[in-house]
Amino acid sequence: MSGHRNPHRHSMAADNLAERVLRNARGDRVTLLNYGARLTRIELKLPDGIRNVIVGYEDRADYLTDPYFMGATVGRYCNRIAGARFNLGGVDYALDANEGENHLHGGAGGFHNRHWSIDAAVPEDTGRFRLRSADGDQGYPGTLEACVTYRWTDERELVIRLEAETDRPTHVNMTNHAYFNLAAGGADVLGHRLHVASRQILKVSDDLLPTGKFLDVAGSGLDLRQPAALRDVIGSRHALVARIGGMDFNYVLS
Repeated sequence: MSGHRNPHRHSMAADNLAERVLRNARGDRVTLLNYGARLTRIELKLPDGIRNVIVGYEDRADYLTDPYFMGATVGRYCNRIAGARFNLGGVDYALDANEGENHLHGGAGGFHNRHWSIDAAVPEDTGRFRLRSADGDQGYPGTLEACVTYRWTDERELVIRLEAETDRPTHVNMTNHAYFNLAAGGADVLGHRLHVASRQILKVSDDLLPTGKFLDVAGSGLDLRQPAALRDVIGSRHALVARIGGMDFNYVLS
């Protein structure tokens, strides 16, 4: 089968792209996209000009072929499910194996690759998106009604509310997959300082699958209970960081 993209289909998908722009009293703006219910820009009005702190594409049509889930709402299930299958209520469900033998971020046809509907009757500081995921979508049981609400405050807080309702037992674990660069302007993020109230991380396998075991961060170089620069964490020589080539694991919040 040919791997060439259908330009007509791509054009139709691009024609269906729509944005929602949120504003606060400071003059800051947040831009959202209906494709994947994505966060594509946070533009802060600063003394030296406008700074966008979200990593993304200049041309919104590029999100149609984005392999990195940039700013997307991920679902039904974020992260990985081993073997692309699970058992629920004594029934085995086979999912889309879109990362080797495993299932990643809801499958190739997950929420990040869908056109969501946009609610019109919301305040200027709010954007709300809705999506219906049919029974059997990407292998999951039950019809799921998903809703994502973004709210941008005058204090520069971005509040993201993820909701889902289903008509039968299923698995759902949604998240937002934005990439931030507070420096912007092409600078890297190694000078960013992180502060996470966590004394443990979740150990992962070589395939980045959770093992169910926890690792204490004390004395490990991964301790973020006091603010630490990313440069120091990545350079800590921790075995997990070296093995996976960076930070791609979960902190367990205290």
